[in-house]
Amino acid sequence: MNIKNSYIWDKVIIEDNCNIEFTIITDNVHIKKGVNIQSGSMISFGVVVKEGVTIPKASMVSKYTFSSHTLKFEEC
Repeated sequence: MNIKNSYIWDKVIIEDNCNIEFTIITDNVHIKKGVNIQSGSMISFGVVVKEGVTIPKASMVSKYTFSSHTLKFEEC
């Protein structure tokens, strides 16, 4: 596991063989085995990142998306 220059909040699970650089990981996130999170990314509350996934530079990962129909954030 390689974690460099990142902020890791509370109740975060990071499994083996992950590479995380210059990232913010908020509360209640679960990062499964072999995940690569590239620099400048943010993983938002309650997200589960599946095994072996690569998250590209400067990505925002969230369980919610904004709906232009309801004008509210909705869970994906």
